[in-house]
Amino acid sequence: MHTVQWQALQAHLRAHHLELADDPKKYRKVLALNAMKRGSVAIESHALAFVPLPSVRAEICNYCFKRATRATPLQRCSRCQSAYYCSKHCFQKAWFAAHQYVCKANQPSATQEDQDKMDELMLERVILSIARAKNDITHNAADLALGAHLEAFSSLLAHETKQPQDQLDRFKHIATAVIQKPHIKSLGIDAAALLIYLCRFRSNNFGIIDNQLFPIGEGTYPIGSLFNHSCRPNAVALYNGTSQIIRLIDDVEEGEEITLAYIDVANSRKTRQQMLRDKYFFECECTRCSSDHGFGLVDQLLGEPSEEEDVYVEGGETFLKKTLMEQVESWNVLELTKRYPPGSDATVSPGFIMDIPRYVHFMGTFMFPSVANRSLRADGLLEAPKEVYEQLLFNAAAAATSYPLLDETEHGGGVLKPYSLKTLTVATRLLNEQMAKNRWPQSSRLAMLVLTHYMFIYPRNHPMLALHFLTVAKAAWNALVQLEVAGINRKLEKEYERGVSRWIHLAKSTLSCNFGEQGEHWREIVELEWIFNRDQKLK
Repeated sequence: MHTVQWQALQAHLRAHHLELADDPKKYRKVLALNAMKRGSVAIESHALAFVPLPSVRAEICNYCFKRATRATPLQRCSRCQSAYYCSKHCFQKAWFAAHQYVCKANQPSATQEDQDKMDELMLERVILSIARAKNDITHNAADLALGAHLEAFSSLLAHETKQPQDQLDRFKHIATAVIQKPHIKSLGIDAAALLIYLCRFRSNNFGIIDNQLFPIGEGTYPIGSLFNHSCRPNAVALYNGTSQIIRLIDDVEEGEEITLAYIDVANSRKTRQQMLRDKYFFECECTRCSSDHGFGLVDQLLGEPSEEEDVYVEGGETFLKKTLMEQVESWNVLELTKRYPPGSDATVSPGFIMDIPRYVHFMGTFMFPSVANRSLRADGLLEAPKEVYEQLLFNAAAAATSYPLLDETEHGGGVLKPYSLKTLTVATRLLNEQMAKNRWPQSSRLAMLVLTHYMFIYPRNHPMLALHFLTVAKAAWNALVQLEVAGINRKLEKEYERGVSRWIHLAKSTLSCNFGEQGEHWREIVELEWIFNRDQKLK
């Protein structure tokens, strides 16, 4: 493939200071024509088609994907009783786009829909969108974006010869059903083309997420699909309704490739590679996957979870859950902060055992280097040059594995690895449990443990990190309030105050970089900062 043949696509990308270049290993890649700052939008594009997930269809407008509010409740289509819209305007847009063809009485309920139904709806909507786009281009040849979308979709790899046979059989069944519909049959498209479309969907479509990063739909975004995968990406795909925004989470140099993560990178290397092979048909050779050094140390740290080992039993007392909660309850924040203040030399005493509390505080000496001398600034985390920041993580990963662990195997327990993926899984569930019970001191400690994992797993300024900084800030603030009511030690109170201020600072910096200074998350952190500062002045 030669990228020069896609003239409208190249022109559209260049208008956004991007370029599509050939790559012998990756097929092609998107490069930055100019240096770009983290937080900037590389490109924003609309979907050829989108479908809400059945599980949330009654909670979001099925056209603009906005969630229902008290002020704007959703209205259900009076005919099919299965589609929901926030306004007459959205209903009319949906009706003319595709809903008129699928709106029928006695539609199956959302719980009865399956992936076949979603693929069928997506296929119909993409076919109709392409037909309209070609018609619009005929009347307006200057519409560069439309031409770019069509060229981008045509260029997407379908991997039809690599798809499993059962998948191809399923796609053939869907294509046969769709092509028999009068509004599709009249367009003159053949079943073979529809099969290619479905194969493209499987290897290129995006899961649409809301501002909490929860999946709410699927979409066909040909422009977004041009960006290659990395397990250490420098950009993320976020959504404003159904518009896809490719936002940079790290500075990008002129000529540097812009990458996304196709999967959740909070998985072991083996799991990530298997997921990428099964759905996208390639072997990842990113900086995290191609070496046991550098970011490869992170994968060594996280380990490969054992499939047969029970790591968490709801309501039960596995070794990991029981030991983790025991250490959280006995966690002496004041003592460990004195011993391992952020920015200090990471020295340990004889007989040091890397348990949960020590792990979090010990890692803090690497990850928050500029918080030395009890400064509340965290610029070393967010503002350090990329190479310096990455070296901090490498040093932390190497140091964490060099100390002995708690080993209770002789007493019927196990080995507690504070930095493993299994520990992250259990800590996340326990965090949700403790927050639901309003046990905020315990929640704040668990939140810091999860944060330490996230610092290794996700690039700085990643939306997941931003949301978790917000969680840590709220948990620490609520813990401070509870401890004050219970008669907290003044020295410990000051330590919590410094912690709350630090987490607010980090949350604001990361949120402004990806979600921006609008919306619910920004309002939350600004309100928390105002309350915290007010209370500090009153003391």
